[in-house]
Amino acid sequence: AQYATSPSFGDSNAPNSVIIDFYKHWCGFASCRTFAECDRYNWSEAENRAVRRAMEKENTNERRKVRFKYNADIQDLANFLKKRDPRMVEVRRLASLKEEEDALKKLEEKKRKQEEYKKQKEAWKEQQAAMMEEEEANYTGGVRLADEEDGGRGKRNKKGK
Repeated sequence: AQYATSPSFGDSNAPNSVIIDFYKHWCGFASCRTFAECDRYNWSEAENRAVRRAMEKENTNERRKVRFKYNADIQDLANFLKKRDPRMVEVRRLASLKEEEDALKKLEEKKRKQEEYKKQKEAWKEQQAAMMEEEEANYTGGVRLADEEDGGRGKRNKKGK
């Protein structure tokens, strides 16, 4: 198994990135140990294949339980330290300021888009009004040729013919 190097704990003057990396690593810790020392049975002493498989299954379950408890203990310790680390107060404060700043930017962007939409809508309404005025000015009051051909009933109502 390849062992990953764990990040440094840092000191009181460590940058926030070092602190965050340290707690991210240890709060999400997963051991790569095999925990073979926790085996209950030595499967090589089994009488036959069925017994050996049963022994392996129980050993596997025991290893899984011990690994889970070990990982949980390390993660709990890291979370305990994280709650009490005075450097994390500054990290949390900066994170909340960034969240507020992002929320303000998002709100401003939303307002800007609403204003842009309103301007486009007004421009479209003015354009439509200008087109209607132009059509009314160009209207001669005459009858369309299509209206006279079908008797004024339109294409859909041809039952009378």
